[in-house]
Amino acid sequence: MGGGSQRALWVLVYALAASGCTFDTSGVPSTAPADLRLDAPAVDWAARPDLSSEQPVADSHPTADADMMAQDTTRSDTLPADTSPPLDMPPPPDTVPPTCDARYGQAQQYVLCVETSTSCEFFVKSGGDTCTTICASFGGSCLGGYDNSGSCTHVGSSNCNKSLSGQICICSK
Repeated sequence: MGGGSQRALWVLVYALAASGCTFDTSGVPSTAPADLRLDAPAVDWAARPDLSSEQPVADSHPTADADMMAQDTTRSDTLPADTSPPLDMPPPPDTVPPTCDARYGQAQQYVLCVETSTSCEFFVKSGGDTCTTICASFGGSCLGGYDNSGSCTHVGSSNCNKSLSGQICICSK
């Protein structure tokens, strides 16, 4: 690496360190110019015309490598807006709700009727408990409760707090 490129690299390292970045430099010999050493006294960069941000590094250091000479000086300080469509990624595994069978499958005489992304509808032999109690005992909340005719046929209107011996409960997932 040429002298100008090496100096430019050390200027970048110093600027990052001054902004709060930390580096693991164990085992790395320091070849930074004396005025750019991280343990050196603070430098007044505005008073250093050779390092001014208004002058390209290549102009202030004639020994810079060709790649530094060809650097893009037309760049903007802001990136263009991201117009790409959002990624359709599944939620992290710990936020995916369990299946209805996994959550409520241990309920007495459990029979799954309908499973949606947010709810579980199932027949249960409730033994006089309400759907509110049954849902809560498995970590959910009651969204509806019905008397039944057969295992998955609703009878009457929804009531989470009705005590029946067997009923259809709709619980949160």
